[in-house]
Amino acid sequence: MNENSHHFSRVYVPQANDLVLGIVVGTRSSDSGASQYYACDIGSSITGLLDSTAFEGADRKTMRGRVTIGTVLFCRIVEADKNTSFCLMSCVSEDGRGTGFGPLKDGYLFPVSPKTIYRLRANITSRSKNIPRIIGKEFNYEFACGSNNRVWIRGETHDSTLLVQTIIQRLDMVPLEKVPALVERAKSFLQ
Repeated sequence: MNENSHHFSRVYVPQANDLVLGIVVGTRSSDSGASQYYACDIGSSITGLLDSTAFEGADRKTMRGRVTIGTVLFCRIVEADKNTSFCLMSCVSEDGRGTGFGPLKDGYLFPVSPKTIYRLRANITSRSKNIPRIIGKEFNYEFACGSNNRVWIRGETHDSTLLVQTIIQRLDMVPLEKVPALVERAKSFLQ
């Protein structure tokens, strides 16, 4: 996908191995009652279903109370079929590790354009062109971005979180070479 392309889709359609940010909106039990699932809004017409034990080292007892309605989760789509009303998700990677996945505490979740997601993920190995790294030079923050056009951030303070959000939301309008100046300008508001 080319950053300059104007063919970015605004409607998210889940695909296997996509990383997504979901909001728990309810619980469901399997027909046999043996399994419990969290129903998640993933910004699609398809609901994300997450088994209550689909976390690293989890069983029904260890997860009780950790995930409630309204919890924001960083997940991986395991199986998706556009002909069904749900997709299956997991909070572990394909190799069984849960690093970075699972409930995201505090912070702020907000929608962004597909172009912004692309720009946040592009140049991930470059020190000078990696946007999350450029922001991290001035702000201490955590972030996750999903293929479903959502970003979650948590800064050291409420004000720094809002400034990082503003930077990310303006990425569509700022050329890459101007991002460091945007970040520096935003940092000046904290002083």
